[in-house]
Amino acid sequence: MAGIIAWLAGSKLGRIAGMVGLAVAAMITAWLMGRSSQRARDARRRLENYRDTRRRMDDADAELGNDPDIARRWLRDRAQRDRDL
Repeated sequence: MAGIIAWLAGSKLGRIAGMVGLAVAAMITAWLMGRSSQRARDARRRLENYRDTRRRMDDADAELGNDPDIARRWLRDRAQRDRDL
């Protein structure tokens, strides 16, 4: 291991190879961090969408209440609106 480091530090070709390796390592690190960051943003977006959908569902339930007659009337009116389109 010490011989490789001495060769890298001692020769011009070794220094160039070291710089190229460092640049490649930096690009790979940046790519991996960006990928991880995007994955976190996607997870957050999915959770926010779920939260919003859940709120709309809860609000819709509150508007109709628990009365089956109101729910039937709402479905009948909706079906009538769909047929009129």
